[in-house]
Amino acid sequence: MLVCLITNIFAYFILRYVFTYYGKFAGYLLSIFTVCIFILLTISFYIYYLFSETVHNAGSSSLYDFRFLYAPLGISNNVWSSLQWLFGGILAIAYFYVENRKVKALAAITGCMVLCQLLLSFSRGIYLSALVFAIVLFILERKRLFVDREKFLLGSCAIFIIGIFFLFPHETKKVFEINKTVSQQRSIDGRVKAMSITSDILKKYPWGVGLNNYTLAKDYYQVGDKRVDSYTTYAPNTISKLFIEYGYCGVCIYLILCWSIVFLLIKRKERKLWIISLFLMAFFVREQTFSTMFDSKVIQLSTLFLVAFLQSKRVECEREKKNFPVILCFLPCIVMTYVVGLVLYNRNSKECFSFMVNRAIFFAG
Repeated sequence: MLVCLITNIFAYFILRYVFTYYGKFAGYLLSIFTVCIFILLTISFYIYYLFSETVHNAGSSSLYDFRFLYAPLGISNNVWSSLQWLFGGILAIAYFYVENRKVKALAAITGCMVLCQLLLSFSRGIYLSALVFAIVLFILERKRLFVDREKFLLGSCAIFIIGIFFLFPHETKKVFEINKTVSQQRSIDGRVKAMSITSDILKKYPWGVGLNNYTLAKDYYQVGDKRVDSYTTYAPNTISKLFIEYGYCGVCIYLILCWSIVFLLIKRKERKLWIISLFLMAFFVREQTFSTMFDSKVIQLSTLFLVAFLQSKRVECEREKKNFPVILCFLPCIVMTYVVGLVLYNRNSKECFSFMVNRAIFFAG
């Protein structure tokens, strides 16, 4: 896990350097990522179709109670849903900064697919982060939302949202019931208990219990040596996880990082960057309802991708500032090989195994 974190940080510095000094190559890189995201989402929709058919053939008319069974490419539903916000940010970068019209069109189409995946997650945290995203976007863009191009995008999004609500009325209704189903009650109860023990752990371990020890510390302080029947191994929010694993120092570093991004955006006053940063903001809001950034390597890399772009000083992705080394031509292949490796690793890792065990316990109970 530590090796993956160091590798992702190293990739962040490479990406930031590329975005700053090699604009034309950055455009190629964004185009490749746009195509890859489109392919991944196309596969995920096919998997979702198979998932829905399986549930309906089993005699259930609602997908809500079985949504955790949807795991495209071996990634759990909650992690995949969080990843969509980061995909949206990458697509927004391609849409705004790549001059090729075909890439722009593909980015817009793929963005609609991302919106569908967010809505089909039927997650309260995702819906809450989407609401915050929409409110802030309206505040920032209220004077431009009804321009011709923005009207078309806004209308397309509205059609997708209404369509999902119309096709899945039972599932969307359950999302807004908050505390009615058994899974919702267990989820809320588990979050409250996990958050309540944070202060107890901090009193004994002000510097944290160490990397990847959140679950061990939480279970020990909740049940001691008794049998653990956790609803999930994930933290209820990022702040709780940081406090328990990294202590006060880790939380301070995290808040400083967030403030540095906000300060940079305020200083540069660039409209496009503000819109792109909204996807990162929505992801951070989502992280306060279900923490994934420190547990998923793919999410770490995608987050650092967005941060690297926001912190770079490039002007146009299609405008090359200097000749780039030949070695950088292999960067897209290296990055995509790394991402595919992470996906395959996640599919067979212990965290996926524990997820399957917890899910089996949940449905057996």
